[in-house]
Amino acid sequence: MADKTRLMQLVYYAIDKASPDNLAITPGKNSLQAISDCTLTSLKITSQGVADMWQIINVFAGGYAGGKAVPQADQTKCKTVGDVWKAVCKAPNVDPSL
Repeated sequence: MADKTRLMQLVYYAIDKASPDNLAITPGKNSLQAISDCTLTSLKITSQGVADMWQIINVFAGGYAGGKAVPQADQTKCKTVGDVWKAVCKAPNVDPSL
């Protein structure tokens, strides 16, 4: 069974690592809920950063949070943080509400 809180932490961590903006220490951007409407581009995440973000999510989703890797076809559809979160929730059937 997937752990929603751990999945949220993992997704936020991956996005924070992919963005050069130090989101975790930026007021107003220090939670997944706060940045859910932001586009990956607005967070200055490059194509390499997106690849790194998905690698972090896919490698650790199963062992850390009971989730599953997100298929490449679903990854490419993600434009916002909210889209990433919904894609991560889709495979293990986790409620995507933040």
